[in-house]
Amino acid sequence: MPGDEIAFSLPVFGLPGLGEAAPAVDGSAAVPLRMAVTSWPDCAAAVPEITTVPAKPEQAAGLEPGTWYVRTFDFQCVEIVVEGDRNLPDSAAVGNQAREVGESGSIVIEHFDENAEAEIDAQGETVPTRGDAAPALPDKGMPVIAYTRGNLTYSFTVVCSADDSRAFCDDEQGLRELVQQFTVIAGQPQ
Repeated sequence: MPGDEIAFSLPVFGLPGLGEAAPAVDGSAAVPLRMAVTSWPDCAAAVPEITTVPAKPEQAAGLEPGTWYVRTFDFQCVEIVVEGDRNLPDSAAVGNQAREVGESGSIVIEHFDENAEAEIDAQGETVPTRGDAAPALPDKGMPVIAYTRGNLTYSFTVVCSADDSRAFCDDEQGLRELVQQFTVIAGQPQ
């Protein structure tokens, strides 16, 4: 389980059936992502490598251990990074912006386009525009999903690192189905 040395004070999300037991969920009855998510890529590994930070109190980066986490689910051609944090953001870093919390259960998807809408080929090179030529790989960019659970908003960042998985990152219905597969596997909210 994530951070056996840390008692998390916020819900910790995981995927039951991948060695992560959820209270009230029988892990053997968990539906594989391939069946639950309509556009889940064939190149994705059946079992991801899962990393949780902090796993030990000394990794808490000066904050109270158990008040935040970052979990990475590496399925080889798809990587999902889940971030949860119950700490208030540093006001010096965010200015006077109030942190908006959506309605519990809401899912908001935004795509981050680090290429500023430049067309990129399979090797990551910029494709010169030639009149009405179609782009090499249409791509919305990396999806960043805000999922509100209770009064906390979690971030799910999905990285599709192979050509075979890029269509999944552009499919908003598939991304919503993916987030809905995550369930609370740890944490004791105060």
